[in-house]
Amino acid sequence: MTWPSRMARNRGWIDSRAAQGSLSSLGDYFFQTDSLFYAKQNHEKIINNFKNSPMFNYALYRLGWVYLDLAESEKAAKTFLRVAESMNNATSRVAVAFKEHVLVCADHAKKFNASP
Repeated sequence: MTWPSRMARNRGWIDSRAAQGSLSSLGDYFFQTDSLFYAKQNHEKIINNFKNSPMFNYALYRLGWVYLDLAESEKAAKTFLRVAESMNNATSRVAVAFKEHVLVCADHAKKFNASP
């Protein structure tokens, strides 16, 4: 068992910002090494346990890419659209640009699903 896994079992630590960062880093690492099951698992932990976290949308976005790599394009499109919907009140240029990017990702996932 890795140290992040042991640390995550500590109840006080799982609620911390450090836990969110570790789960996100692990999810990204597993995604980059094509361990998609573990990438999905780590990003889902953020989504399920930290709904008000600033990392929530990022984890949701990365989960969309996991779904796309797992050839679950319908889930990917729905996940990307969920990110975009959660950013409806975005006002900063960066947030608006990210929302536009996420909408393109959703469109790409839908087209991927429609191709033979």
